[in-house]
Amino acid sequence: MRIRWTLTVSTGGTVSALAVCFGLALAFSAPAYAVCNPNGTANEVIGCIDDANAASKVRLTKFYATYLKSFDAKCQASNPGGGSGGHQDRAVCLQDMLKAEGARIGLPAN
Repeated sequence: MRIRWTLTVSTGGTVSALAVCFGLALAFSAPAYAVCNPNGTANEVIGCIDDANAASKVRLTKFYATYLKSFDAKCQASNPGGGSGGHQDRAVCLQDMLKAEGARIGLPAN
């Protein structure tokens, strides 16, 4: 779904800053799932699919970042001890979880 923005300035030359900010926020926000028109032109269908793919990448990136942050909470819960021993246990736990996740997704070694 492609949106064409047209900005019309009144003869007074003033444009509402709120309208401009809203328009920019809307233009740069991740699009919602669009239903592509299968009867559209090839370029319309391809453009719609490209837009949906871009939105999916944004959603997956946000989710994956949240997922990785959850590892800290899991290690904290399983290793609540204090002092340097507890800190070391949490650090080793997080290291193991991150290494396992890297291997799971095929992350190349350093």
